[in-house]
Amino acid sequence: MYYFLLLFNALGLNVETITYKSNQFLLFDVGGKVRSLWTHYYDSLDALIFVVDGTDKERLYIVKEELAKINKDVEF
Repeated sequence: MYYFLLLFNALGLNVETITYKSNQFLLFDVGGKVRSLWTHYYDSLDALIFVVDGTDKERLYIVKEELAKINKDVEF
């Protein structure tokens, strides 16, 4: 069985809790407009899902830069 969560564009911060089987996931949807706050969510991070709008080809270079920063900053 699959579960889908429909999230809309984050205008700031969206927080959702999902329970799947016996696991509980706390999701933070931190929009791109608040990039300076991203590093505050890296502590105790177990996983990271980075969503990219592939139709916005003009901003893909920003995605590349941000992923490089995250890769440097986050230690799993």
